[in-house]
Amino acid sequence: MNRLHILPPRQLYRHCDPAGLGFATTAELSVADGLTLQARAAEALRFGLGIRRRGYNLFVMGEPGSGRHELVREELRRRSRTEAPGEDLCVARNFHDPYAPRCLSLPAGRGPDFVADMRAWLADLASALKSFEWELAAQAIAPLLAELRQQWDGLPDLAAYFDALEADLLEQLERLRSEVEVVDRLEAWLENPASLAGRYQVHLLVGREAGDGAPLEYWSGRGRGSLFGAIEPRIQPGSSQEDLRLLRAGALQRANGGYLVLDAEHLLADLELWRDFKQVLATGRLEPERSRSGAEGVIFAPQALPLRLQVVMIGERSLYYQLAEQDADFLRLFKVLVDFEDRLEWNAANQATFVGMLASLIRREELLPMQATGVARMVEEGARLVEDAERLTTNLGVLADILRETDYWARQAGASCMEREHVVRALHEWEQRACRVRERFHEDILRDNVMIHTEGRLAAQVNGLMVVEVGDHVFGLPSRITATAWLGEGEIIDIEREAQLGGALHSKGVMILSQFVGARYARTHSLSVTASLVFEQSYGPLDGDSASLGELCALLSALADLPMAQYLGVTGSVNQFGEVQSVGAVNEKIEGFFDICSARGLTGQQGVILPRNTYEASACQGAIKDC
Repeated sequence: MNRLHILPPRQLYRHCDPAGLGFATTAELSVADGLTLQARAAEALRFGLGIRRRGYNLFVMGEPGSGRHELVREELRRRSRTEAPGEDLCVARNFHDPYAPRCLSLPAGRGPDFVADMRAWLADLASALKSFEWELAAQAIAPLLAELRQQWDGLPDLAAYFDALEADLLEQLERLRSEVEVVDRLEAWLENPASLAGRYQVHLLVGREAGDGAPLEYWSGRGRGSLFGAIEPRIQPGSSQEDLRLLRAGALQRANGGYLVLDAEHLLADLELWRDFKQVLATGRLEPERSRSGAEGVIFAPQALPLRLQVVMIGERSLYYQLAEQDADFLRLFKVLVDFEDRLEWNAANQATFVGMLASLIRREELLPMQATGVARMVEEGARLVEDAERLTTNLGVLADILRETDYWARQAGASCMEREHVVRALHEWEQRACRVRERFHEDILRDNVMIHTEGRLAAQVNGLMVVEVGDHVFGLPSRITATAWLGEGEIIDIEREAQLGGALHSKGVMILSQFVGARYARTHSLSVTASLVFEQSYGPLDGDSASLGELCALLSALADLPMAQYLGVTGSVNQFGEVQSVGAVNEKIEGFFDICSARGLTGQQGVILPRNTYEASACQGAIKDC
């Protein structure tokens, strides 16, 4: 028969020795690479960014606060700086189809020069034509255009555009003559989109600097136009002119030749947008939108643009698995999974990495340096956050919040370094700000409005331990579980389920313990008992199976009419063989019962019964905090 094993404090709290850290303050440490906490994710990220093949886009998933957004951006910034820059993108009139302006690709940094050269060329053309006989206008155009060709020789897009430009100019000579003859102010003619100057103007859609490296674009999810490009110009009915200056590049055009980072949730909020985005990735081309007409005229868009970019989509784990199951195209287009861990093993090497990351966060946030005593307390809190004395959290968001608040209290105290006492103060103050609801629960228990016994023995009732979540604050409370039994037909009634307050997992736990009771005590004959189970004075929904051990104890106590120790809290789930299984939120459950016992006066008998495999797996860390 298993006996109770009393746990010493060292098994409830694993300490980190400041003397073993090897430094006095974090000012002595060098900055660590943010991805060092994420070895698996870092390897996958570098593989995905290195392969550069169609379909090898990346999906980055992990828990909120894992730092995946910032760490991915840091790696992309580092990589993009060493890579070739993307191309400038200009749009010009398509003389054959006014609804689909021509896209012109130029070397990085040359786009503004081309726009300026075209403007200067148009001015020179107007001046030259004024001094020529109009019968010789065609001969005047040829040398001017030849000079422009020579200046921009070697670019296939421009060579084809110049051919089309020359042919159109010859067709428009009569109109050109009528416009040039009445030009008073050359600048006004060049700025008029309805003039021939407007017809031949070029608009810079995407401009880059030659030394900037590969494009790196972050899409914010602000509408279709921000991704595919805003199609603002409209050709009014009865008019053949349009102003290309109203076109706006989207994230896809700006990211061409480099990287596009976006949030999956934003993209998938619009299923039509997601469908069209997949089409772009599958074909490698940004096709123009279909023209449509209405009261405002006909919307037009540039010609199809070849795309060469890599997409990094960041989202939740559940979303990845949903897409993989329900969208046949998803895994074909996002072949590289980058999965950020939420914890890592607490060993010497990982502790050093964890400490290095703390030092990097302190440096990045421009906080006071932290003494080794404070760092040791942060390491201990890193284990508490994952409820495991053999693991450390990788949640950089939470760690950064604790460091910022620790820095505040250290400065309030006039300290030059953050110390352990400032970390403890920051954690305590955060809990104080969030604990109003918990205090109301405690008040009701201590005033006996909610009946919880913490001394003596009583039959058919036990102190189960429950967890309450209010926003981002989680705390534990004892809850009185009672059972009744009478002659019947072997039915165990779950009052929570009957009242529609019990969730699916809680109901599952009660059904499992019912099967255990039947298998253990009614193998050869019917169990002529009916029993009921309930959480007394529980007025809201509850879920989870961690109370099934307490419910089983209360039921057996009712059947045997034997008293249960009220000075003990109980947590654990039970399987069909009567084996007790580990549960979560152990720290909060222990502390919740301890707080009530402490307020009433500790007797030396009070304690919490945990599943053996919970503490053998070192799931306790921090109960009671700062013990």
